[in-house]
Amino acid sequence: TILINRAQVFEALGRDSLAYADYSRVIELDTTLVEPLYAHAMLAMRSGKMDAMLADCYRLDAVAGGDMARQRAWAAYHSVKKQWSEALPYFTAIIEHEPTADDYCGRAVCYLMLNRLNEASADISSGLELDPDNRSLYFYRAHLNKARYRNDDARADIKRALGQEKE
Repeated sequence: TILINRAQVFEALGRDSLAYADYSRVIELDTTLVEPLYAHAMLAMRSGKMDAMLADCYRLDAVAGGDMARQRAWAAYHSVKKQWSEALPYFTAIIEHEPTADDYCGRAVCYLMLNRLNEASADISSGLELDPDNRSLYFYRAHLNKARYRNDDARADIKRALGQEKE
């Protein structure tokens, strides 16, 4: 518990390497704890340790089953690796469980990269219903509008994404 708490403090302070070390030690002591393993995977991703993240994802398979932490870890892994089709089922499972604007955004990115514009549009709209101020969603809606040759709408969305203009 002390190591987990300290790792969380380090992470909040942006001292990722120290947080990663503490989470590593926690995982050595108890391989069944899901949240420290998930945090370890996310820190590995942020520091570019994709092999470590992949190993953590497989460990989450063994200990987390259908847990959302497992789904989020795999969605993040496949997204970072630009494996858009592989990320989709994980984002879908997350959204079916408890959707957030960021989850819709993640799945919309996958759809955009796969040129599935209607699905991307639906996810962006759903995400904006949950969080009308989510700048990432406006950024990706600008990308979507550009793909649809709606350049004026794309410009307006990019301004909104940059915080320069309200819709």
